[in-house]
Amino acid sequence: MDSCEYPVDRAGKRIPLDTRVLYGEQGEAHAVNYFLYATRSMDPEGHWMVTTGEGKRIQAHYLYLTAPDSLGKLIDDIEKCARTGNSCRYFSPTGNCRDCAIRSGSDYNCERAIFSAIARRLHELTGGDGNVGA
Repeated sequence: MDSCEYPVDRAGKRIPLDTRVLYGEQGEAHAVNYFLYATRSMDPEGHWMVTTGEGKRIQAHYLYLTAPDSLGKLIDDIEKCARTGNSCRYFSPTGNCRDCAIRSGSDYNCERAIFSAIARRLHELTGGDGNVGA
């Protein structure tokens, strides 16, 4: 091994060394105390470890830089729209076009974008076959 690469998360994203929080498979937050690079391990290439606020050591490639999506999060997003009677709350924290995460304008079909995003998330969360827990 010629050099030490940055740590990467489970999704293959580079983890900056000033990261304060990483997430487990179920979305649980792990406060990062420090990173440790293990050169002598079962992996001859070495690997990055994260030491958490709870004192646990977890290999960095088992964690996520951003919390993974879940059916619970999707339900929360849909319920937020239903509770407020405003489907724009799906992409906008206030329900206003000016802070919308997608392109806005009078000619844009927001409803199509919302339903497409929901369908995409459902496919990703169910492995594409529509079966929950797949």
